[in-house]
Amino acid sequence: MISIAFLHGKNIFLRPFLAKDINENYLSWLNDTETSKFSRRRLFPTNDLQCKKYLSELKTTESVLAICTCEGKHIGNIKFGPINFIHRSADISIVIGDKNEWGKGYASEAIYLITKHLFNTIGLNRVEAGTVNPAFARVAEKLGWKKEGVFRKGYFLNNTFVDVIRVSLLKEEFVIDKKYEE
Repeated sequence: MISIAFLHGKNIFLRPFLAKDINENYLSWLNDTETSKFSRRRLFPTNDLQCKKYLSELKTTESVLAICTCEGKHIGNIKFGPINFIHRSADISIVIGDKNEWGKGYASEAIYLITKHLFNTIGLNRVEAGTVNPAFARVAEKLGWKKEGVFRKGYFLNNTFVDVIRVSLLKEEFVIDKKYEE
């Protein structure tokens, strides 16, 4: 697992997600039908042992970071990797688990911070994601990510097949945005 020190933004900071973060509150996010609606693991209950196993099995080129408010409240996670160092690219995924914190711009800020880090510190050229979540697609578009394609009916959701949207951002397209900076 790649170790990252704190990444500070204006309203949040990112820090390594630790086994001690796997608590009753965290498990309630993962097992909540609304929070996990767009997750691949949504159909399967998750317990603390499964979470700890997942953490311990992360590749050396991937990392999960806790998204925390400036006050230190853990509200979600953002994951990147595995990094492909040949092509200098990585996939990201995110969850804001605390529903009280939805709609406050924390996902945008977290994606901005990790993207900036992956481009400017790790040296990647491309960051990408696949989503069926309309909120993620809006955030990505707002941050300048480009829609690259659609995997038609690639995901089964609510008893119907829905499209998966692939989005990406290239280093040359990344723009520093002072509204997310400390």
